[in-house]
Amino acid sequence: MRISLKPGLALLLGLNLAATLQADPLQQALQEQRRADQEAITSQQRVEQLDDEARHLLEQWRQASAELERVESYNRLREKQLVAQQQELESLERQQQALQQTRHEIGPLTSRMTEVLEQFVALDIPFLLQERQQRVQQLRELESQPDTDLAERFRRLLEAYQIESEYGRTIEAYQGVLEADGGERMVDFLRIGRVGLFYRTLDGSQAGIWDVADKSWRGLDEDAGREIDRAIRVARKQLPPDLLLLPVPAAEVVQ
Repeated sequence: MRISLKPGLALLLGLNLAATLQADPLQQALQEQRRADQEAITSQQRVEQLDDEARHLLEQWRQASAELERVESYNRLREKQLVAQQQELESLERQQQALQQTRHEIGPLTSRMTEVLEQFVALDIPFLLQERQQRVQQLRELESQPDTDLAERFRRLLEAYQIESEYGRTIEAYQGVLEADGGERMVDFLRIGRVGLFYRTLDGSQAGIWDVADKSWRGLDEDAGREIDRAIRVARKQLPPDLLLLPVPAAEVVQ
């Protein structure tokens, strides 16, 4: 069978066919472009996700590095502290050893110092004799007590020495019992440093001085008694300080 087409219909069919042939590649290109765009979006999202993960990991690494630095710094500090503590312990051990050695040395030293003090009081002019001897006796009692602290013993000993030293730089008036001529009487004593020790009876009738050479009391005349009375009032701050004309024992000559 033979089919014949009219010229107008044939032209229309040709145009439609050409349009169809041209539409397919364009459609494919558009689809490819859309796929490419979607892949690009997906890739960008993946890149952003990886970038976020990378930043997160970087932050974790920085925090871990900072923490490591703090730990290392703390360890270095602790090492220094341990070295310092070890040195301090060694120093304390050396001090303890030195202290033990000092204790062994101080014991005999304090005993000797107490003995010297006792001899000094016995040979000195006899002022406040009972008080001073009692102080020495207390030091002896401390030595005999094994539980007495060594530092306390030494402190009390130095205190006693200081008191004795002060006696040589002061004047003092006090009442006490005078033992002389086989009897006892209450008198006023006057101590001028360690230069002289005087007495005057309470009624002012007699006065005397300790004779260092003879180790005994020697009477003084009335003029000396009046001067002693005035010196006693100065020592008690009943009179202002003034020049005192008192007899002074002659210095002992040591050969």
